[in-house]
Amino acid sequence: KVDSQIGALFCSSSTRPSSPYAGQTVFETDTQLFAFWTGSAWIQFIGPTNGSTVHECEYNQTVIQGISTGVDTPLNFDQAVTTTPDVTRATATGGSIPNGKFTLNRAGLWAIDAGFRIATASTFSSGIWIGLDNSAAFRLGASFQNSGGAANIETSVSFTRRFGAATPLNVYAWQNSGSQKNTDPF
Repeated sequence: KVDSQIGALFCSSSTRPSSPYAGQTVFETDTQLFAFWTGSAWIQFIGPTNGSTVHECEYNQTVIQGISTGVDTPLNFDQAVTTTPDVTRATATGGSIPNGKFTLNRAGLWAIDAGFRIATASTFSSGIWIGLDNSAAFRLGASFQNSGGAANIETSVSFTRRFGAATPLNVYAWQNSGSQKNTDPF
């Protein structure tokens, strides 16, 4: 009996043992994560570090997007550079912006950063922030600046925060120039 309990049982996140014992460890072949049973819940933790599993993603903006003056606008990140099953990209609920909603598919501590650039030479303020999908008023991280007449204003934001599984996020942009400005997907 002891020999059969050494090591980790291979399964998927949906086929974990139905009667686990406290401390039992499994390796989930679909998530590439280890998990252990606390006696009341499964807790996932990082799996192998052989490069076979990527728990990060990167998306870029390669098309110009118009940002209306004084309007909270989800940004469209149309190019997938690195993907992971941990994040699903879809259409933002507010404004129906394609590739503007990012759902965090697993709970955990997340480090998130985003940036954008406005193609212009004018004096106005702009900002970027990350918030819940279709809820621009709730800002998880934000950064604003005044251009001072500089061309191609760049603004970025980053933060680390714990999220639950299935949390949908948008990256929002805003500017107050008095007219629509375009992003510069440089």
